[in-house]
Amino acid sequence: MFVRERGGAFYIQDANLALDGTKSTFVVKGGVETNAYTTLVKAPVFSFNTSKGGGGLGDDYFLCYDSEKGFVEFTDYKTSLSAGEHAVVSASGSLAANASAHVAAVQLAHWKTLTLNAGSRLTVGNGVDPACLLMGYETHMDGTGTLDFGTSEGVISVGPTYYDAGHRFRCSISGSGGVSFVGLSVYANRVLTMSGASDYTGVTHISSSAMRVRNARAFSTGDVYLDGGYRNGGKLIFDRPLTFSNNMHVSGGGHRLHESWKTGVDCYGAIAFQTNDVTIAGNVDLVAYTEMSSSGEGTFTGTISGDRLVAKPGTGRIVLAADNTYTGGTEIVRTTIALAGAAPSLGTGMVSLDNGTLRFENTAPIVFTNELDGVGMIEVAGAAVTFASPGLDGLEFKKLAAGTSFDYPGMTNPVYVVAVDAGGLDLGGRDATVARLEGSGRVSGGVLTITGEISPGGAGALGTLVFERTPVFSGATYVCDVSGMAADRVVFEDDVDVSALAFRAVRSGIFRGRNVEVAASGGEVTGTFASAAFPRASYSLSYEDKSIKISNACGFMLYVR
Repeated sequence: MFVRERGGAFYIQDANLALDGTKSTFVVKGGVETNAYTTLVKAPVFSFNTSKGGGGLGDDYFLCYDSEKGFVEFTDYKTSLSAGEHAVVSASGSLAANASAHVAAVQLAHWKTLTLNAGSRLTVGNGVDPACLLMGYETHMDGTGTLDFGTSEGVISVGPTYYDAGHRFRCSISGSGGVSFVGLSVYANRVLTMSGASDYTGVTHISSSAMRVRNARAFSTGDVYLDGGYRNGGKLIFDRPLTFSNNMHVSGGGHRLHESWKTGVDCYGAIAFQTNDVTIAGNVDLVAYTEMSSSGEGTFTGTISGDRLVAKPGTGRIVLAADNTYTGGTEIVRTTIALAGAAPSLGTGMVSLDNGTLRFENTAPIVFTNELDGVGMIEVAGAAVTFASPGLDGLEFKKLAAGTSFDYPGMTNPVYVVAVDAGGLDLGGRDATVARLEGSGRVSGGVLTITGEISPGGAGALGTLVFERTPVFSGATYVCDVSGMAADRVVFEDDVDVSALAFRAVRSGIFRGRNVEVAASGGEVTGTFASAAFPRASYSLSYEDKSIKISNACGFMLYVR
C-alpha cells in the first residue's frame, strides 16, 4: 500500500488494487477524521526521501519505520503489511477549541496548516507502536492546543521545503514515550521552527533534521539526542535569546547547512547560534566529533564532556563557562571561543587554531595547561592566565592582562604579536621572543627579544611601553606615532643602547612638536638609532643622557601684499 494524492484528497492504496484510484480506500479530504479501519498502523510511513527528487507522493518518496529493521525504504516495508492494518489521516484545517480526536497517524498535505485551537487535543497512535506526524512540503502546526502521542513514541517527520519559509510548530506536544524528529533539509532557513512549550516525558531524538529553537521548553525537559544520521544528522539552531536547560548528547553535526541560496552564507555544525544571549545550561556530552558555529553569542554554562569540539567559521563567539572535561581536543576555525567564569577550561586535549581566536575572560587567575597549535590570536582580557605548556610559537597575542605569565621553556620561534594593555605583561621569570610588540603598559619578569616592530599604543593611537628589563633588539624597529604636540614613548627602567634599534616616525595627525620625548631611560641612553626615517625632511632627533626627543622644525610663512 502507499499514500496517493488525487484531486486534493489522500488515499491509502493497496498494492494489489488498481492504480487508477477507483478501488482505493478513501481516507480524508480536509479536516481531521478517523478512517474506517479499526486496527492501527504498526509501522507508520514517516519521511520523504528527497534524494530521489520531488514532485508528488508515492512509495518512492517515503522511508518507513520497521520494528526489526528500523528506518527502511518503503518498498522494503510495505510487503510486511496485510490489508486492513493501516490507518492514516491526511489533515488540512483545524481542530475546534476544546475538541478532541484520536487517529493512528497524521499526514499534512503540502503547504497546509493544521491548527489545534485552545484546549483541543489530537491524540495520535495506539499507545504501543510508534505514532507518526508526517509533515509535507512547507507545512505548519499552529495553535495552542496539544498534540498527544500518549504512551507511544512520537515520530515527527519534517519534509523538505523549496522556499525560505520552512516549517513551523507552535502547538504543545505531550505523551510519555518521547519524541523523534526526522527529515531532510540542506538549508538552514528551511527547517522546522519550534516555538511552542511542550510537557512530554522521555527523551528527544533529532535525526537528519534541522530544528530552530525559539522556546526553552520546545523539547520539554528531558535529554535531547542530536543523532548522526542520513545526509545531515541532527542540528539545533538558536536565533532567539533564551536559556536551554535540556542535557544534550551530540553524535552528529559534522555537516554544513546553507543559510540561504540567495546569500550563500553557511550555517555550520550540530549547534549553531544566530543571535546573542543564548545560554546552554544543561550538560553536553560529545558522543562523537562535534561541530558548532556562531554568528551571535552562545554561552555553555553546563559541563561539556566526551569527544572533540570544533568551532567552525562564524562572526560571533562561543563562550565556555564551566570546568569542561572533554578529551578529544578543540579546534577553532576562523571564529572565537571565549573562556569565561571562575574556572573555565577547554578539556584536556590540544587546542588548534586555524586563524581563530581564543579569548580569556576568566574572573579568577587560571593555569592553562592545554598544548596550543596552529596560527591564530590569543586575547587575555580577564584575570591572569599562566600558560604552562609549550606550543605558543607563531600565535598572535592580544590584550594580555595583569599577571599573565608564560611558564614554559624559551620558545624557538617568536610569538607573532603581543599587545600589552594597562595591566601590563608579566613574563613570569622567563625570557621570550616576539615579532611585534604593541599597546600601552609595563613589560616585566623577563627579557624580551624583539625581531619586528615596537608600536606603543598600536596603529593610529599614542601610547607608552615601559620595560623593566632592557629588551634585546634583533632587527627591531621602533615605529613612533606623532600627532599634534605629542608622540609615542618607550621607557627603559635600566640603561639602554639603541644602536641596534631602527627608528621610523609616522604621522596620525599634523605634528608641530618641538623636543617631544620619544624614549627615556631610568639609567643612561647610549648610541644612536641604527637608522631613522621621517615623513618630512623637517623632522629631527636629539640625543640626551637620559632621553631621545623629536622635533619638527617646519614653521609658518606669512605672505603680505
